[in-house]
Amino acid sequence: MENINHSTQSQIDSIRHKALHNALVNGIKNDSVLTEIANRAEEDYTDKIGEESESRFIEYSKNIKFVKSVSDTHPLEDHLLSIDKWITFDKSLSLPDLPVQIKSSYRGVFVFKNGDSKNFIKPNWVYKHLSGLMVVVNCGPLVKPKEFRLQLLKEATRIRELIDTNHIPADRFIKDSNSSKIR
Repeated sequence: MENINHSTQSQIDSIRHKALHNALVNGIKNDSVLTEIANRAEEDYTDKIGEESESRFIEYSKNIKFVKSVSDTHPLEDHLLSIDKWITFDKSLSLPDLPVQIKSSYRGVFVFKNGDSKNFIKPNWVYKHLSGLMVVVNCGPLVKPKEFRLQLLKEATRIRELIDTNHIPADRFIKDSNSSKIR
């Protein structure tokens, strides 16, 4: 799970506490069952935040002129490769179709790209394998359309610069991305 801010952690703690309270009121006393109930409540909550962030990404992308389209991934791309969506930019940006990872916080974006040595989290292996040729943005609940547009433009610029300065891996990536997408 990605690192989260204090406010979100307080909400998660509250949800876990409420789930435990309800289980205890209903007579459940087994420690492992109680732990599973609390974990499930937390997972449901964080899944909901993630789904809302993905919906926000799709909605905000519709209103950006330099975005041609956003497409869904195959479930295997999502679960095995951490790719939430694919994005196609306007031809004027001269970018290939790119994989997208949607996070719910700026901290999540940072940890995905760079890891977190304090918590023994490595950068995402797919992001690293693709040499950073992956769009990673925060679409959490506090992100507004203008802020999202700026993030997306920065990511497109960052990736364009990677391609301009490192032709061989980018050319291979472009060729591979157009032929190996599971759609």
